[in-house]
Amino acid sequence: MDQTERGTTRRTEAEPAWSAGDRQRRNAYFKEFIPAILAYAVILVLVLVLVDQESSWAWLWWQLPILPMVGVGVAFYRFLRQADEYIRTVQFQTMAVGFAAGIFASLVFGFLGIAGITTRATGWVVFGVAVAAWMVSLGWVGRR
Repeated sequence: MDQTERGTTRRTEAEPAWSAGDRQRRNAYFKEFIPAILAYAVILVLVLVLVDQESSWAWLWWQLPILPMVGVGVAFYRFLRQADEYIRTVQFQTMAVGFAAGIFASLVFGFLGIAGITTRATGWVVFGVAVAAWMVSLGWVGRR
């Protein structure tokens, strides 16, 4: 590793980017995550295409995409349990940024709702803001 001007270390070209253990943990995560997220995508498309919004059962059909997301959450939880302390610290710090952004978006939409300005997509916007903030901060922290 080389020393930078600020005293931090950076990887040189000769050093491997991933250790064998890191690759094994990453692959185990992907083996759980990819099938779950693909199942989510397939079920979501099927529900979007096939469910009649006027049906009295539409609300139940719209809960189906949640089931594979449980698998996504379990995969991520297992990934964090097996991760080293640095990865866990980075993930928790960046998830805190996403959480704060989601709370802020929720407050904004809450006050807009009080003012009479509402949208059916409020939950999706709050979710999107939270995840986007998490991913952007993860990219930012990962660069350091």
